[in-house]
Amino acid sequence: MKVFNFCAVMFSISGMFFSGCQHLLMTGMEKSMQDLEKSKTAKLKDCFSEPKVRELCLAIDKQDTGKMKTLIAGGADVNAVAKQEIGNTGKFNRIPLLMYAFPFGETGVRCLLEHEADPNVYIALPERGDNPNPVIFKEYAIERAVSASYYGGYTELLLKCGADPELPENPLLLMTARNTFYEQKEAGKPFSLLVLLVQSGADLNRAALTREESFAEKKEWICNTYAVPAAAKACSFHNLLYLLESGAAYDPKTLSGGGLHQILYEYKQKMPLEWTADQRQCFDKVILWLENKGISFDEPLPPGTIKPEPFRVNNKLIEMRKKNAGKQKAK
Repeated sequence: MKVFNFCAVMFSISGMFFSGCQHLLMTGMEKSMQDLEKSKTAKLKDCFSEPKVRELCLAIDKQDTGKMKTLIAGGADVNAVAKQEIGNTGKFNRIPLLMYAFPFGETGVRCLLEHEADPNVYIALPERGDNPNPVIFKEYAIERAVSASYYGGYTELLLKCGADPELPENPLLLMTARNTFYEQKEAGKPFSLLVLLVQSGADLNRAALTREESFAEKKEWICNTYAVPAAAKACSFHNLLYLLESGAAYDPKTLSGGGLHQILYEYKQKMPLEWTADQRQCFDKVILWLENKGISFDEPLPPGTIKPEPFRVNNKLIEMRKKNAGKQKAK
């Protein structure tokens, strides 16, 4: 028994050491990525046509809010858009000033928003190639804030200023639901960014739009489409329980609920050894919550339980993928 307890303690310590190293590695990588983004973004100043806006860019670089306010009061457009030509193709990337400000710090972003910069702006990136009517890829400010953890409080700031969490093509909840325990600042709680999005009205049951399959009971596909099974697959059970308690679908007949049942049933049959005590405890809470709603995990779902659901498809994106696939085959 003493040997077992000693091994358990050592396993726990090694786990904490690994998590600490992983955190330091992530922090270093994030800083490098932010520095690289800052360096690339700074080169976009000349892509803004107005001299006052270019001056405003310099003030943003230095996080000089006094200078920023003076320039804005003097007529610098806080909603200006840079046009960056892609080679000599006549196509342009379009980068709004607000998103130019992102890598340089929250102070500049806050100043622009306080002076009525639109929080729902997006970077527009046209499809590469010779298509005369290229697909335009959009990355919204709120999407960039959620996807890059080094942007800290940008998400809350944007939401407070009126950003719509439902604008991005891929659901933000799907991104945040997968957040694992070591990334959270406070263990034992749902990811704060997930809570913020739910409280701001994000759709709990929205599916990713780029689904090409007409319908399939494929677990991996469902996990990449809905927030609830995505959280379960990532073993982020605090996130999962929060989503369920907030009103996310759990009925096994739905794609989201059916995918969830498939994952939890497998975990219940064989719980992964690497789970922490906190994960095991929260997993049991999820199972109990669902069982109290009448969901049984004694047997796997019978074939045909999950029913098709109506959904939207990004046809332009599908056509573009098929076209690119044809080009690759031709090569």
